[in-house]
Amino acid sequence: ELRVVVDDIRKLSTKRVSEIVTESDLLARSISSLAINSKASWPFFTNPSFPLIVSNFIATTSAHLVILAPLVHDENERIRWANYSQAQQGWIKQGLLFEEQQGDAFVHNHDHNQEDDQDDGNVEAIFPGIFHALNGDRILDEGAGPLLPIWQTFEAPEKTTSVNFNLLSNKNFAESFDTVAGTKQPLLTDQLHLEFQDLLPLLDADDVSYFASRPFSLLLQPVYRNSSSDEIVAMLNSDVNWETLFSLGSDENVPAVDVVVDDKCGHIFTLRLNGPEATFQGFDDLHDSAFKKDEISFPFASILQTQHGDCVYQVQVFPTQEFYDTFHTSTPSSTAAIVGTVFAFLCIIFCLYDAAVHMRQKRILNVASQSEKILSVLYPKSIRDRLFGFEEEEDTKAAAPSGIRGRLNHDLRKTAAKYQLKQFVATTLPAEDGMDPALNPYQSKPIADLFLHATVLFADISGFTAWSSVREPSQVFTLLEAVYNGFDLIAKRRKVFKVETVGDCYVAVTGLPEPTKSH
Repeated sequence: ELRVVVDDIRKLSTKRVSEIVTESDLLARSISSLAINSKASWPFFTNPSFPLIVSNFIATTSAHLVILAPLVHDENERIRWANYSQAQQGWIKQGLLFEEQQGDAFVHNHDHNQEDDQDDGNVEAIFPGIFHALNGDRILDEGAGPLLPIWQTFEAPEKTTSVNFNLLSNKNFAESFDTVAGTKQPLLTDQLHLEFQDLLPLLDADDVSYFASRPFSLLLQPVYRNSSSDEIVAMLNSDVNWETLFSLGSDENVPAVDVVVDDKCGHIFTLRLNGPEATFQGFDDLHDSAFKKDEISFPFASILQTQHGDCVYQVQVFPTQEFYDTFHTSTPSSTAAIVGTVFAFLCIIFCLYDAAVHMRQKRILNVASQSEKILSVLYPKSIRDRLFGFEEEEDTKAAAPSGIRGRLNHDLRKTAAKYQLKQFVATTLPAEDGMDPALNPYQSKPIADLFLHATVLFADISGFTAWSSVREPSQVFTLLEAVYNGFDLIAKRRKVFKVETVGDCYVAVTGLPEPTKSH
């Protein structure tokens, strides 16, 4: 379940970043078009409709501060800019008036005290030229350039100390600007409270408190001279609230998870995602250490570059105790144990059944083998073969139909013949009332052939009854065994078939089952 939540967070946060970058690009293109339509020449351009078009951008992206900073290339432009900015600072009054007319519609993320709204005559004059900050003082920049002064902002500043601040005087911002100038792509900086210490004191007090208490970065969007040019004439800077990036990152029914954002260069902060809401926890790794092993991480929004060459934002997601309690259950283990037990039991039953079947088949085979031995002793080969159906099989083999139906009927007849033989061996009693006629051996066709040339011998010992009546049984048995053994040897040598012995009577026949002329 955690992997599903992490996948949602990754997809939705990436989508949110993409939306912000798209809106920033559209705003930059709008500013460029307005400059062209006004016939102004950069950097000497002030957009009178800046509060209106930026307010729409803020409503879409939830940004708090938007800064337009034109690029001043050389000393000549720097001198001209000092005069130009002094003459055009009326945009501040117009911006404050616009915000007052809109009321609370565009007041974001902090309390706005209407008593602090300044009248047109109470707006502080801006610094007369481009400057950098040093130990809290504003020092005029007299370099040849390039310079990137803060110009139009939204919300308009009640404290104008930030206007004309040279953003390139900040080392981290300068590195970011060089990256954007080289790649011609927007860039996400490191956190404001860490890398822009000289800028924050110049902002309004509410802004300083707001940016210092939450994780914010700046999105740098280049503004080009026109749509077909790659010449950067200004930089559009807007803040990005990391809480906003991860809001709506998961379903509202999912318990809270901790999201740790680490740039792998020592800057870490923690957010808690509870359904669609992301809440800032602190500037450190504050996840529950008990769930360290459950970490799932992914790189943050690879579609957007950051200012860190080797430092890449990595997002680490950890479950909270609430999340663990909701989804941790022993039901799968119990179910698996029950299924395994049932399977093992069925395997044992199957093995026992298989063993019983094998034992039964072995007993049947032994009985059949003994029956075959008995029949081989009692009957000559031709009769024995007919009892087993071998002779019939040989006679019908050639005439057996070749089709599937014919072969099936043939096999059924063979099976029936063998079944009759088994029933004949199994029972020698006449059919009783209610017995199936098919199982009665006396109802089957007799095995009988006509032999015209044969001799039957009935040899009986004369006076045997009187003799045996006065003799011991062992003596009678010894006599009969000796006589019959002699007869058997002669019968085997003369190919005489011994039919049976009944008491002292020896029955034999010649001329059958194989016809013999000298019978």
